[in-house]
Amino acid sequence: MISISPQTLITKDLYSSQNAITAAYYDKGTLYIGEYNYKQQKAYLTVNNKTIETNDLINIIYPMQDKFYTASFKSVHNSNTESYSEIFSTQGNIKTKLAEKGRITLYK
Repeated sequence: MISISPQTLITKDLYSSQNAITAAYYDKGTLYIGEYNYKQQKAYLTVNNKTIETNDLINIIYPMQDKFYTASFKSVHNSNTESYSEIFSTQGNIKTKLAEKGRITLYK
């Protein structure tokens, strides 16, 4: 993943992965990336170069009420059940907590 300055066309490397990038979100200096390894059939979340394994393939990363969430749409990777999880980042560590299965909330 690279960024390109529209004024100068200078590129900057942001992130590189051996996994497929499934979602990306950048906010106030923090880069959130959803990844999936099809060979191992494992999903990951990377926040500022720290990676953890997640339960479901991440299709979207989004803010809601000053918190960040991941959402997984129905697919064969999650038994056709959508879900969303909250992202927690404390003392440089990240984790996710399932908020709800069978539903995705994008606003409240």
